[in-house]
Amino acid sequence: MTCRAFNFSAWRHSRAGDGSDRPSRQILIDSTRWAVWRGNSRPADNMEDIRMNMQAINSVALVGVLMAACGIDDRSTATLDQMNQGASSAGDGVSTVNFTIEAGNGVAGLDVVDGWTVRYDKLLVAVGDVKESSGSAPESFADETTYLVDLLQVPADGASMATGALARMSFESAEFSTLIPSDGTLLILATDADRDLMVKAGYSIYIEGSMTNARGRSCRPDDPTDCTPAPMITFSWGLAAAASFSGCDGFTLSGNETAELTVTLPGDHWFLGSFSVDAERSPRRAQWVADADLDRDGETTLAELRAIKAEVLFSPKRGYDLSTVAVPVETAYDFLAAQVRTIGINSANGCGLGTPID
Repeated sequence: MTCRAFNFSAWRHSRAGDGSDRPSRQILIDSTRWAVWRGNSRPADNMEDIRMNMQAINSVALVGVLMAACGIDDRSTATLDQMNQGASSAGDGVSTVNFTIEAGNGVAGLDVVDGWTVRYDKLLVAVGDVKESSGSAPESFADETTYLVDLLQVPADGASMATGALARMSFESAEFSTLIPSDGTLLILATDADRDLMVKAGYSIYIEGSMTNARGRSCRPDDPTDCTPAPMITFSWGLAAAASFSGCDGFTLSGNETAELTVTLPGDHWFLGSFSVDAERSPRRAQWVADADLDRDGETTLAELRAIKAEVLFSPKRGYDLSTVAVPVETAYDFLAAQVRTIGINSANGCGLGTPID
């Protein structure tokens, strides 16, 4: 795979999901918008089952992650006993890093300003290549495993992927990627059928759900007066829209501390109205999904999105601003793909640079 980056420097004043202000800072942004947002996580319906499942999952994930700490290069022959020989017990000055995924704003559903209520049935994302850089220091945290997670199943306190033992030091930045999974991708609160779907189709993300509005209508993109009642619109979108995210927040480890390396993935970026540095402050809108249902059968497909010019469906009159996007957005599908590739850039992650992976 090759990477393509479109970068520029900008100052951003971000607001966390709890409403608190955070100081402005200089960041590098890919495709000119990368929204910042600290969303609320989705509560779990059955916390005990999830915790039991995660214990089993972590036993497998731990094997792939602690190789560097234990000096084991051959993943196929490593055992948990070998891993534990390189791990540290409390009190010996060695700290722990936990890699966790959280579900961000909109994953549990959202009500948007144009009257639609959005709910997801499945939100699959493949995540991997997680790294913490210590700069000049010799040690680093690296997990090259690819995980497939259904964000709807992630509990409120996140889903832990793996744990690594490291000596005390300061980590300057982190990075991670959304990826196209393979048959060897580890499942985190996802199923074998989910992995088969993603692998066979070559998706990095799969978005399935519906939006409802008792007074909803679907109108022709080029003729907003030509409308038909549409109280419900469904969608099932799989995209190959992988991206790498770098310059994310680092941290300092002191002896016997546990640090959380948390990746937060939201579910609302494709409803934002622009690609500007302050897009997270803009209203979320979903009417474009209803209007893109060209055959008016109650489902908006990717084929329909590819058939609609972005300048028509996302015009300034409709409340959109495409003037700052730095990658080609010619169709409604391009708009969706560009927004999907911003999923890792939010104030929770603190990442500064996003690079599409082709």
